[in-house]
Amino acid sequence: MENLKKFIEDAKDFSVTVNVSEEMYGSFQVIDENGKCYSPKDDKGLRVDNSEYLYDDSYGFSGGGEWDKNEDVYIGSILIPEQSIIYSKDEFLEYLEECDPDDFDDIEDNWSKDEIKDFIEETTLTMIEEGVIEGYENENLWGEADCDEFRGCGSREYEIYDYVFHEQSTYDVDILTNWQDG
Repeated sequence: MENLKKFIEDAKDFSVTVNVSEEMYGSFQVIDENGKCYSPKDDKGLRVDNSEYLYDDSYGFSGGGEWDKNEDVYIGSILIPEQSIIYSKDEFLEYLEECDPDDFDDIEDNWSKDEIKDFIEETTLTMIEEGVIEGYENENLWGEADCDEFRGCGSREYEIYDYVFHEQSTYDVDILTNWQDG
């Protein structure tokens, strides 16, 4: 990894941006712009959750599941707000110092810029998976995000009153490398 470190140190400008997005499958209730729970009647995309376990404490995980019994509970996609984290040159080099060099290859002298960029992005993903870059190694964006920004989906997106998760539908990490030669 010495060649990679030298390459980054010699760059005039360098940063790595990690964009994380997640979608959960779960049960939720909808609120209006005043924060009042309601049941939209005109949205054919909303499916009512009729589970016999809806009011059991063991139904789903996270969230509250303390439903307004006068309104419908829906089941479907819950969108978690995407999060972006930018790591500066110095921060990224610090993370590289925490890595075991035996776990990583190094860049070769004859590599193109695209090959180096791909390598940095693969290295970043490995660092996330191994917990060197903290926060997303467990594919758990919902644990980091502001639950007031979660959105339930029907034919359109809704603010949600309460929710429980059943499973993760999508978890995506997009890594972008920015550098200028020194």
